[in-house]
Amino acid sequence: IIFSELCSCRIPAPSPISMDPSRITAVVLQMDKLVPFAGLPKKLDANQLKQLGPQALLDLLRPLLTAGRKRAEALAALKVLLTRCNGPWLEPYLVPLLPAILSSAVEKQKAAEECAEIAVKLLNPRATGRALTVLFEGMTDYKWQVKVGSISLVGVLAAKFPQQVARDLPVLIQHFMECLQDTKVEVSSAALRTLEAVCRATVRNPDIVPLIGSLLGAFSNPVEKTAPVIEKLLQTTFVAPVDGPTLGLLFPILRRGMMERKAESKRKAAVVLHNMVKLVVDPRDAAHFYPMLQPVLSKNVDEVVFDDVRQTCEDTLATLALVRGQATDLCETSFKREQLNEALRNSVSKQPPLTASAPAPAKPAPPPAPTPQAAPTPNGKPAAAEKAKAVLGLTGTEPAPDGRPAVVVFAEYLEHVEALCYSLVQEGCFSLEDWTACTLPYLTVFLKKPQATVVCQEVMDFCKAIVGDQTGAAEAEATELCKAEFSLAYGGKILLQNATLHLLRGRRYGLVGLNGVGKSTLLRSIATRNLDGLPEGLRTVYVEHDLDGSEATCTVMELLMEAAKELPTTGTPATTAVQAVLSEVGFPAAMHTLPVAALSGGWKMKLALARAVLKDAELLLLDEPTNHLDEHAVAWLTRYLRKGLSK
Repeated sequence: IIFSELCSCRIPAPSPISMDPSRITAVVLQMDKLVPFAGLPKKLDANQLKQLGPQALLDLLRPLLTAGRKRAEALAALKVLLTRCNGPWLEPYLVPLLPAILSSAVEKQKAAEECAEIAVKLLNPRATGRALTVLFEGMTDYKWQVKVGSISLVGVLAAKFPQQVARDLPVLIQHFMECLQDTKVEVSSAALRTLEAVCRATVRNPDIVPLIGSLLGAFSNPVEKTAPVIEKLLQTTFVAPVDGPTLGLLFPILRRGMMERKAESKRKAAVVLHNMVKLVVDPRDAAHFYPMLQPVLSKNVDEVVFDDVRQTCEDTLATLALVRGQATDLCETSFKREQLNEALRNSVSKQPPLTASAPAPAKPAPPPAPTPQAAPTPNGKPAAAEKAKAVLGLTGTEPAPDGRPAVVVFAEYLEHVEALCYSLVQEGCFSLEDWTACTLPYLTVFLKKPQATVVCQEVMDFCKAIVGDQTGAAEAEATELCKAEFSLAYGGKILLQNATLHLLRGRRYGLVGLNGVGKSTLLRSIATRNLDGLPEGLRTVYVEHDLDGSEATCTVMELLMEAAKELPTTGTPATTAVQAVLSEVGFPAAMHTLPVAALSGGWKMKLALARAVLKDAELLLLDEPTNHLDEHAVAWLTRYLRKGLSK
C-alpha cells in the first residue's frame, strides 16, 4: 500500500532542481524495503543511494537482465520503474537499455517485449531514429527471440510515430528484407506481418498504396512474383510526388527486376524507375539509392544486346546521376551534426553550475534518530503518501549535483537532446514550441528553467542561422500577397502536384518554360480563382496577347467604361479616369471610338494593359505581353512595371 501510494503521488517538484534524478533513483532503489528488487543488496547506505543517478541504477539492472536466473526479477523491477517513476529524467537512458531488455527475451520473451514496448512508447517522437538504430542491430542478432522482439518494436514505433519512421523507411526495408528470408519461421512471419503494418502506416503515395500487398508478396517470394508486380507498376500512372518512403518500398523490386535474365524485365523495371525518379521532390531521397542502382544499370548498358533496353537503362542512369548531382549540391550546404554538438555543449557550459552547499563542520555523532513520522490527517491517522515518505526518509530537500561540469555529469542527457535537435533540423522545423519540447524537459534536470530556456534559444538560433531562412531576410520584411498549396491538371495531364504559390507584394516574377508545358493554363487558373488557397478579395487581372472575341464589337471607350464599373467610387468621373489611362498608354483621342476588332495586335495589347492599369490590380498576370508591341510600347511597359511595382 505504501509503495502504491508513493508511486501514485509522485515526488513534489516545486522547481527543476527538485527533479534531480539521484533522489528519484534513491526512491526506486529503496523499494527493496517493500518488494523484492532484482536481487539488489538489502542494505545500502542512504548517502550512497542519494548520490546514485539513472546511469548507476541502469548499470545495476543491465547485468541482471542479461544474466540467467535474475531476469524475471529485473524485468519486473524495470517495468515498475518505467510505469511508475518515468519522466524526462529517465528517457535518455531508455534507448541504450533496449539491447539488454531484448537479450532477456531469450528466456522471458513476453515479459521482455512488454517492458521494451513500454520503454519505446515513453520516447520523444524525435528520438525514433536513435531507437531504430538499436533495433536494426537487434534484427541481426543470432538469437531468433531478439530478432522477433526487435521487429515487433519497429511496428510499435511505426504505429505511434509514423511520420518519424517514414523518414527511415528505405533503410528499414533493407533490414526487413534479410529477416523475410530468415530460415526461422517465427522471424520471417513476424517480419512480413510487421512490414505490412509499417508500410500502411508510413507510405502516403496514393499511386502505390493499392499495390502494397502485391509488393510485399514479391518481397517474400521474389522468384515468382517480381515480374507480375513490375507489370502492375508499368500499368500504373504515377502523378503524385515521390518521396523517400515510396522509393524505399519500390527499390528492392525494381533492382531485382533489372537483374532478371530476361531483357524485357530489365527494360520494364528501368522504365518504372525512370518515371519514379522524375517525380521525386527531394533529390536526396533518390540519391540514397544511386550506389546500389548504378552498378546494375551500368552492367545492363554494357552487356544487354538489345538497343532499346540499353537505351532505357542509359537514360535511367543519366537521370539518376543528375538527381545525385542535385543532392550533392544540397548536402554541401546542409547542416553537420558536429556543429550542433559543439553549439549545445558550449551553450550549456556557459550556464552557472549548480554546486552543492558547503558542508557543515564535523560534529560528534548524534544518537540514532527515530524514524520520521508522517503528519497526521484530520482523522488522526497519517496519510498513506506521507507515511511512505517517512518510511523512505524523504524530507523534500533535494540533493544538488556535486559541482562537476554539466556536460560531464549529464552527458547522456546532452546526447539525447542533441539527437532530438538534429531531427528537428532535418525536418526543417524551427518552431520554438517544438524546440522547447525537445530540450527543456531534459535540460531542466540539471539546469534551472531560465538557463535551459537560454540554451534552447541559443542552439535553435545557431542552427537556423546555418541552415538559412529559405525566404531570406528581404522577403521576411515584405508583405505576403498570397501563399497557396495546389495541384493543377489539364485534360489527362498532371501539370503541378502539391505545388506552392508564394507571392510577395511589390515583386516581379517570371514564369519560364517550353511551349505546351502549361504556363498560360496556370495563369488563367490564377485569374479565374480555380486554385485552392487564393485569398478572398485579391484583385487579379490577366492580360494576354489577344482579347476575348466577345469583346471585338465594343469600342475602346466602351470596353474600359465597362471595366470602370468594377472600381470603387473615388469621386473622379469614370470617363475622366478612362481617358487618363488611355492617354497614359499612348492611345490618341481619335482611336477612342474605334471598335476593338479594328485594332492591330499591338494596339490590342496596349488596350489590355490599359484595362489592367484601370483596375489597379494587386496581382497583374502578363502572358507574353510584348507580343506585337513596338519598341516604344515595350519601353512604356517597362517603365510602368518598374514605377508601379516600386510603390
